[in-house]
Formats: sequence, C-alpha cells, structure tokens
Amino acid sequence: MYLLNLLFDLTPGAQDKEDGLFTSGAGAAPLANSRQWLHLLPDPGHPDDPTPPFDAEGANWEKVGGGNDSHLLLSKASNPRHICVRIAPSTPIDPNATLSIFVMFGKPATAHQRPASPFTFNNLPGGRTVAAFHLHPGIVRNSGQAWFFPLKPIAKAPAAGDLNVVHRYEVVVGAQLSVPGTPPDVYTFGEDPEMDVSI
Repeated sequence: MYLLNLLFDLTPGAQDKEDGLFTSGAGAAPLANSRQWLHLLPDPGHPDDPTPPFDAEGANWEKVGGGNDSHLLLSKASNPRHICVRIAPSTPIDPNATLSIFVMFGKPATAHQRPASPFTFNNLPGGRTVAAFHLHPGIVRNSGQAWFFPLKPIAKAPAAGDLNVVHRYEVVVGAQLSVPGTPPDVYTFGEDPEMDVSI
C-alpha cells in the first residue's frame, strides 16, 4: 500500500493557506512529512488492506524517495494494489471541521498506455477506467487527527514480464476544508500538478 501524505497549516502567519497550498513541511516521523509518498510496512495489526478498521495513524510507514518527492515508481512484480491519500492539519484545529477531496488521474502526453488511470469501476483489468474521485460531501476526521481516503485498488498495470513497458499517470489532489464558525471559514488546497505515478 502507498499513501500520499498531505498537510495543511492554518496558523495565523502561514502563507500557504492563503495561497491554496498544502504545506511543504517535513518532520522526523513519516506522517509529519507533507507532499510525501509513504509505503506501508505491514504487520499483524496493519495488513496491506485499507478497508476499516485499518488504522493509518498507528501503522508503520516509510518514506519513498526524498523530501517532498513527487514521483512514485511502483514495481510491476509486486503491484501494491492500493493507493491512498491522507490529509491532516500540521497543528490542532476544530474537531468538527469537515473536508471533501478531489483526486484526478490523467495520461501525460508522452505516455504510451491508453488508460488515463490504473483504476477501474469493477476492479478488473478490462473494466471501465476510473480517472476522477470526488469524495463529497465533506466529512469530519476519520483517522485520528487526519482524513484518510483509500482510492480503488490498482487494476491496470503492465505484466511483470514486460520489463520495457511503463504506464505513467499524473495525479492532482484538491481539498476543501470547512471550519465551523459564523460564518464558517472555508479553505481550499491544491497539489502540484507535476506529481506522477509510474508502474
């Protein structure tokens, strides 16, 4: 399982929130790194399956690539199946805040595969491609202090023996956060459109 970890900062002096950006902060713990791909190290309490009651906050993650690394290269021989997104505040916020998320996959102009994403509606390789996810309406946090969104399992990937075949996708993540108040404070965040996933 791979996780795209994104953090936002609502502290008064933070400019990122005014610019609609996830923060680029980094920390010692894997989940303290924003705009970072993480890989699950499964254990008996955290299997390689994001369906409830999977606990993303207590799982053992490792960073993939360097800080703020936007590229994820997946092994054909060990298709990880699941890709997930986690969004969290870098500092505590109102526990009743809600968040909705948009995730779009696309085929770069230089890519050679036909589908726009590795996901299908029926989770089978021959199924109709799912290129966009709109998780709405907004929900309260469902993973400790964070929001955890499993996407569909990877269905379309080159065969393990196709050593010279690569499927490349670009992915964009957007989120809308609503913090209770009169009127509510609404923030939107968007991720770097040059992020990509290669299989």
